[in-house]
Amino acid sequence: MTTTSRRYTPISTSQSQTWKPSEGERLLVVAGIDPGSRVTGIGIVSFNGSSPAHLYHCTVRLSERVDFPGKCELLHSELKRIFGEYGVTLCALERAFVSKNAASALKLGVIRGAVLLTCALSGVETLEISPREVKLSLTGYGNADKYQVRGMVSRLLGIGEEIPLDASDALAIAISAGFQRMSNLGKGGI
Repeated sequence: MTTTSRRYTPISTSQSQTWKPSEGERLLVVAGIDPGSRVTGIGIVSFNGSSPAHLYHCTVRLSERVDFPGKCELLHSELKRIFGEYGVTLCALERAFVSKNAASALKLGVIRGAVLLTCALSGVETLEISPREVKLSLTGYGNADKYQVRGMVSRLLGIGEEIPLDASDALAIAISAGFQRMSNLGKGGI
């Protein structure tokens, strides 16, 4: 599936068909978002038990010619569409870190705000997770590089193609959040 417009262009999209839950079966559908002011990675996985299944991933490149409010509006529209199409129940973002470049940190904060607002308006629960937690959850090593994380994402989800790094980061965030949630459910938590 490819979606394009004058304002933004997903630079990579991939969908895989997967099973639908049977009547009465509860399915956890997690969106992972790797927010960026130029490129935002989006990954959707489902969990039935403790096994993640790939539903969708893309990277959305926001045009430099669009002002920041326009970028936020476009990201909001795309996320709202994806949340509705895949029935997302949980959205995870990497916990923000403080950047030495104040302007970059502010721009990232605005994009994160657009994602969080979309979640709130869509009734999707949010979870923040640290980059170290994501890496540790997927590779067993908290200082793993992006390529190690991408390799593990590909293996866990059975994706043969090379996934763009922003999309693999988003899928990794979704998988890690799903593992965390499923672990809490198994312990009687929320």
